[in-house]
Amino acid sequence: MSKPFQIEDISEGFAQQFPSVVISHETVPFMESKANAFFVTYTNEVDLAESWFKVSNYIAIYFVSKIDTEFEKWNTYLFYRCNTGIPRQVQYKIENDTFGSRKICINNDETNSEIT
Repeated sequence: MSKPFQIEDISEGFAQQFPSVVISHETVPFMESKANAFFVTYTNEVDLAESWFKVSNYIAIYFVSKIDTEFEKWNTYLFYRCNTGIPRQVQYKIENDTFGSRKICINNDETNSEIT
């Protein structure tokens, strides 16, 4: 990527496509490179079940595809959380999808800094 990524680079289009989803991004230094962590928060499990895959694809298209280094591509993480909890069946689908990024479901009470 030519300039450091800012969440604002994709947030406008993201908000239009996913109005009920909140997204944030953190860059995590790792050895001589970095990892990227996206935190995706849903208000309810229905929206999560219906759109997690689309959100994942959005990040893959508008972010991961623009990364220059293989290390960063392989170290992009999407952390999903839901205010009403994540059903085990949905969690299984999310965490076993390996396209574009690693996906992990987290508890609503875990802060971003605790994760990274």
